[in-house]
Amino acid sequence: MSVSSKQLAEWGFAVPDGDTVARRIPPAVVKPTEKRPAIRIPGAPLPNKTERRFEQYALARWEPCWLSYEPMTLRLPSGTRYTPDWFMCVKDAFYVVEVKGPHIHNSRSLHAWKEAKVAFPYWRFVFAQWSGGEWLLAGDLPDF
Repeated sequence: MSVSSKQLAEWGFAVPDGDTVARRIPPAVVKPTEKRPAIRIPGAPLPNKTERRFEQYALARWEPCWLSYEPMTLRLPSGTRYTPDWFMCVKDAFYVVEVKGPHIHNSRSLHAWKEAKVAFPYWRFVFAQWSGGEWLLAGDLPDF
């Protein structure tokens, strides 16, 4: 693409007086405006239907002074991370609760729950499974 000295001067280039030589300037690289994918910023996690059902059950049965959904992730000795579903405080005891529906599809969550129970002996761990219209509870349950 040949450009005259006059055009170069119009575009803001310094052109020596009397320069009439056309210069070869590479065309500007103009990319069409591409729509970039929106950055996904995760919001606060929300409990699923079974986890909400356990929340109602826990509030009615144990009256916890504090109940929070996935407030922290535990780093286990094996190097893996484990995020329990619920943390609750009942009568000066801290409970970590894992909630499952009627089918446990992977043993990883159960294995991580057992490893966390050994790694954090000062917390009480509860495994709650909703099956057949009732809660099956295992672990260190509140005493009442």
